[in-house]
Amino acid sequence: MCFHRIVALSVVLLLSAATSSYSQPMKDGKPVTGPNIASKQGFTAELWLTEHEEFFHKFAQGGDVRFDGTTNVRRDVPVFITFFITGPGLDASGAADVAADITVRKPDGTIYFQAKDAPCWSGKYPYSPESTQVADAKVKLRIEPKDPAGQYSVEATIRDKIKKIDLSLKKTFDVAQ
Repeated sequence: MCFHRIVALSVVLLLSAATSSYSQPMKDGKPVTGPNIASKQGFTAELWLTEHEEFFHKFAQGGDVRFDGTTNVRRDVPVFITFFITGPGLDASGAADVAADITVRKPDGTIYFQAKDAPCWSGKYPYSPESTQVADAKVKLRIEPKDPAGQYSVEATIRDKIKKIDLSLKKTFDVAQ
């Protein structure tokens, strides 16, 4: 499946296997909440941005991994839009089926990038329901010099097809002049 828009950005939909757990983000001993995190019936999804591609490689290897998110995106520096999921529904074979619709909007509200039904998890889910996993879908985004400065928004609907739950997530990022 290939999703891209070449007019204003360089985008690659990458699939990354998640093989270890990630704990709920905390700040001052309390769980982080906001429009980028949603939960319903034990299913939780989180939307984050990072410039650190090595995070995905380290996560896949297991052990303690630090996630460094960002809300300030630099021109010509790749940033990854990624999702974390916890507690997806499982079918009788132990498989999960989670997908995302992703829209990135420019400061004027027009669509910069869009992907429909990007696979977040499809197949066997061998982890504890309480563990948080990096979803397979991540978008590699590069803001080019000609792109407008200002606040961009990322909107996503994460769909657990087994639990029949849709979670709406939103995150913004700033691009300087």
